[in-house]
Amino acid sequence: MSKKTLTILLGLFVILLLIAFLPSLSKRIKPTAEQGVLKAEVNFAPFTSQSINSFFIKKGAEERRFSKQNNSWQVNGYEASEQEVQNFFDQLGKSKAEFLVSKNSENHKSYGLDDESGTLLSFTQNGQTTNFVIGNTASMEGFYAKKQNSNNVYTMSGGFIATKLSQDVSAWRNKKVIDISKDQFQKVEILAGKNSVTITKNQEGKLEADVSGKKQTLAQAVSDKIFMVINPLVADNFLGNTEISEFQKSGGKTIVRISLNAGQPTELQVIKKDSNWWGQITGRETYYRFSDSKFADLLSLGK
Repeated sequence: MSKKTLTILLGLFVILLLIAFLPSLSKRIKPTAEQGVLKAEVNFAPFTSQSINSFFIKKGAEERRFSKQNNSWQVNGYEASEQEVQNFFDQLGKSKAEFLVSKNSENHKSYGLDDESGTLLSFTQNGQTTNFVIGNTASMEGFYAKKQNSNNVYTMSGGFIATKLSQDVSAWRNKKVIDISKDQFQKVEILAGKNSVTITKNQEGKLEADVSGKKQTLAQAVSDKIFMVINPLVADNFLGNTEISEFQKSGGKTIVRISLNAGQPTELQVIKKDSNWWGQITGRETYYRFSDSKFADLLSLGK
């Protein structure tokens, strides 16, 4: 048998080996049609903000519990930002099981899925709770995940939820203070000591300012500036307990009272504190922090 013939036969043998072992190799790397993504143990598709009753995120001692009250979300007893919650579920819905990378529990630590480093993500739906563990980043927008009581580890792709999972409670809370449209607006009064500014909407829909007894029709740019502030007014963060106590004891607060076409006026109390403004809506137990530029603009309107 010639050398050329031996080379050809050897090549054919290698090809046959690859054909024989390729199916088993692919099973180890990626779910087959039978195993498929829909049959993977980690499947977030059934869990949406509309379909579940509650969920929680826990890593170590840090825990964020979410519950739905009258179709609105709360986080650790505070009003949650509907936008933050919906953005989380939007990203979660994009996350699909891509590869089954391990069936060995001894590998969980290297994937960030052990009890110490993993993040527990739990959903309650129609009285049934499903628990997942989220681990390390696997790619730019991917991560490792498994069902809590399973050894099977999957890489997930298509959704980026790592930032959301690491957010503290304040980042999940609703920072929208007021949201008043042009149609709802009737009047705003700004009372700072002996100084006062009253801005009203006339029959033509234009805004007029009364600054210490002097009346003037506001330019459109100034009117637009008002509605940019109050439609909506969003806080930068919340005050801590020590700051709340200081705010409550402080005198000389500036009052911003906004009247609508219907309903009771909304009254906001604020004080200047260093490079920020601290504030509270009268009658609410939430205390906010605003950036200097945001509130300086509001309090200078009509001057």
